[in-house]
Amino acid sequence: MTEHPGLSFNSDGTFKIMIITDIQDSVHVSPYTIELITKSLEREKPDLVIFGGDNICGFAPSLNYSSQNVKKSISTFLKPVTDRKIPFCVVFGNHDANRAMSKTEQLEYYLSFDNCFAQYGTISDRVGNYNLLLKDSHNEKDIFNLWFVDSGQYANDRVSDGYAWVTDEQISWYEEKAGELREQNEGNPVPSLLFQHIPVPEIYEVLSPVTKETAGAVRGHRTYKDKYYVMSRELVTEGTMEEAPCPPDINNGQFESWKKQGDILAAFFGHDHVNDFNGVYDGIHLIYTPGAGFYSYGKRGGHGVRIVELDENDLLHFKTRMVCFSDVSERNIPWYLERIGMQITSVTAGLFLILFVFFVIANRKKLKHLRITRRR
Repeated sequence: MTEHPGLSFNSDGTFKIMIITDIQDSVHVSPYTIELITKSLEREKPDLVIFGGDNICGFAPSLNYSSQNVKKSISTFLKPVTDRKIPFCVVFGNHDANRAMSKTEQLEYYLSFDNCFAQYGTISDRVGNYNLLLKDSHNEKDIFNLWFVDSGQYANDRVSDGYAWVTDEQISWYEEKAGELREQNEGNPVPSLLFQHIPVPEIYEVLSPVTKETAGAVRGHRTYKDKYYVMSRELVTEGTMEEAPCPPDINNGQFESWKKQGDILAAFFGHDHVNDFNGVYDGIHLIYTPGAGFYSYGKRGGHGVRIVELDENDLLHFKTRMVCFSDVSERNIPWYLERIGMQITSVTAGLFLILFVFFVIANRKKLKHLRITRRR
């Protein structure tokens, strides 16, 4: 683990973050994903890159039997970042867990790269709970903070029980650390951003219930499945919603904890690959970054990365925007890769092949008779 001097605002008072989430690929990471990352880095030149979870597809067959393949997948999508020696951080998503390489082992591998600023921050089975402070442009005083949280995998370790929620222990850790930072800042909360993979249930508070027939309506997920929703015109400032948000069924009070501490300006999520909206609830921005990967399903025309820009002269406000593949490349992406991904495409092709083989076996006598008849 490399000791770092820390992060600070640039001499012009700015600091730029790039969020890349849901790469969710196998051992051979899509060249489109690598091109998106590479050209976005060249264009934006961020000061920090954050990988927002589901960085690998932990259940991919090529990763499940080989830790070396997991490392190959990670090193492939990291290469554009490590080649440029840009500091980077990591949080884990529900698909990062892997039989061949645990999250702790994965984080150990991430930390083997000199420009990795992540920390173990293990709380029970949650790995990568930590914070990073940004100093002012004179590198003298800590003036801004970044939180990183492992939002877990599945409730009760069962996919059928829905997604996990941030635990009581994690919330206690956050509150204790936020209190320490407040004391060090003359009793004032340190302005902060938070990054985790799975959104909080309050994401539905920036949506409006509508009838099924309403244009753009999506049916809610699990707990919210009895209603249809669109983005609230009053609370969503930008972006689109193409699928129902998928938070945990249980609200464990994480958002209320943020309100109590008063430091969180915005929380950034991945998880729902085709959403990229920015909603504000009780003064806190809840912001999606869509998937950057082409192995799983994605947002047609919207695979991209999110940019967050900070200004030390206005710490209570930030700017954010998307950079999409089409913004940095003139290459056309096959529609099936954009929308359904290589994983589903491959599985579908495999099923057709299996059905074809069964058809041939079941009808081999008829096919043999047909060949003989044609020869005659």
